[in-house]
Amino acid sequence: MADYDVFMGAGLVGQYQDLAERFPSARFILLRHFGGDAQDRPFSQRVSAFCDDVKSFFAAEPERLLTVDLPSPEAKAALKQFLHLAEPNPVVLRPQSRAARRLRQQRRRRTSTKVFCIGFHKTGTTSLERALEYLGYRVIGRKRLKGHYSHADLLEACCDLVPRYNAFQDNPWPLFYRELDQRFPGSKFILTVRPPEVWLRSQVKHFGVKMSRMRQWIYGKGCPEGNEAVYLTRYNNHNAAVVDYFRERPRDLLVIDLTAGAGWTEICRFLGHSLPNVPFPRSNTAADRKERSTFKDAWIPPGQIP
Repeated sequence: MADYDVFMGAGLVGQYQDLAERFPSARFILLRHFGGDAQDRPFSQRVSAFCDDVKSFFAAEPERLLTVDLPSPEAKAALKQFLHLAEPNPVVLRPQSRAARRLRQQRRRRTSTKVFCIGFHKTGTTSLERALEYLGYRVIGRKRLKGHYSHADLLEACCDLVPRYNAFQDNPWPLFYRELDQRFPGSKFILTVRPPEVWLRSQVKHFGVKMSRMRQWIYGKGCPEGNEAVYLTRYNNHNAAVVDYFRERPRDLLVIDLTAGAGWTEICRFLGHSLPNVPFPRSNTAADRKERSTFKDAWIPPGQIP
């Protein structure tokens, strides 16, 4: 632990009491998320009980625990106050310096250029979302189908959101890259890909026989298991069609395989940003999902551990 300052993950859930005693100056942040499906209510109740146990444990030292309810617009301010984080000193640049001009150009680009991420599920879309947020984009994720949209209705619902955000990822944005390109000229498009057979295995493993209206819309079949050939054909056809559509405009399309190690270099070069001095975010990986699943299926509140 001496090599790091911040620790997170489901593996810490059953160890917070021991950690609090071993590291008396350490502070703890408890994130609580409200919402979810009715079928997850038993799990939500267990999490609520765990939160109560944590707050009870730190009752004598309340200054060591910050409880944040998500979603919450006050979370950022509360976190800064809890950790005694000072406001960063502004960087003063001479108005005509090269760095000042570059910064102004990047700010204008972020507000004027729309970035549409048009790769299918399980191609690193969550990691890309986190990366764009770090670069300063306001990103909207997936938009679920509500009701029975026609193609035109769903397109209009998406286009109504475009003025409010800078970047767009997940479904149904990949379905409308042609229309979005025509309606919002000058936009950038990022196609995330991975080897087709690997992508298909990930689809089957993650979604299995679980039906989805969105997947029914995209693939013609609501689940990948049992429909592998249909999914693979749709995936390959989509990627090929995107590449062909932008064939004469290579500056408007970035094809990137984040699972093969690509990241900041390719994205920043494409969007015109300087390279961040932080690791590229790798989110919603198989390891992440395994950890969440283990926590959800096997976790027992510390007070009930035999």
